[in-house]
Amino acid sequence: MMTNLARTTHLNKRKRLKTACAIAAGMSIALTGAANACYSVKVKNDSKLEAKVSWSAFPCTGHEFECKHKIVKPGKTVSYNYNWGVTSPNVFVQVASGQLRKEVGVAFYTYDGHKFRQDAKTKSPGGCGGNYSVSFTQSDVNEALQQALSRSK
Repeated sequence: MMTNLARTTHLNKRKRLKTACAIAAGMSIALTGAANACYSVKVKNDSKLEAKVSWSAFPCTGHEFECKHKIVKPGKTVSYNYNWGVTSPNVFVQVASGQLRKEVGVAFYTYDGHKFRQDAKTKSPGGCGGNYSVSFTQSDVNEALQQALSRSK
């Protein structure tokens, strides 16, 4: 038979164990969430055409290490959250060219320093928590289409 002191001690141990388990579970969920979404890159379409945006990095398993792609309508923004542990992230924007009957690359953004920019040497962010943004314009689209047309001749 348990004494009152023994029963109180036993109940306190169970309560501490339950609390410790709840804290551990909460930390596990928090850490897993942080590990899955490390940093995000938003792409704004300031052109008059619908575009395909591809986010790539190593070790994503898609074609040319594509992690995800989305279609972005004119005037809209799309976003992707890179997972923890990926390296050499980049963003590729393409538009469909009816004249050439293929997709034409408009912009290729890589991470360099503290932002994503065109024609940069690819690096990786030093940690999680960043929110980056890039945009492309109708002028970017026109220039890309003109270059593609001149190369096709």
